[in-house]
Amino acid sequence: MLACMNVATGLWKGDGVKRDLARAGDLMQKSCDAGVRPACFNLAAMYSAGEGVTKDKTRALKLYQRLCAEGNSIACDMVKEKEKQ
Repeated sequence: MLACMNVATGLWKGDGVKRDLARAGDLMQKSCDAGVRPACFNLAAMYSAGEGVTKDKTRALKLYQRLCAEGNSIACDMVKEKEKQ
């Protein structure tokens, strides 16, 4: 599923391919569901910005909190930032 996340990232950023946010959101969700933690981090950013998925700050925060609990210090920083908003 790492390859799936890489395709999703390319579609999200438009890196080497035409940007397709809806497809990027779908693939990123599948990768996250399969346990690819960087995909979950990217998905949280997508939910925060409403890119490729419906904007949902609560879902973004929950993903960041889960990643923080698993030891991702950058996700912990994002939790602190999101809780201030």
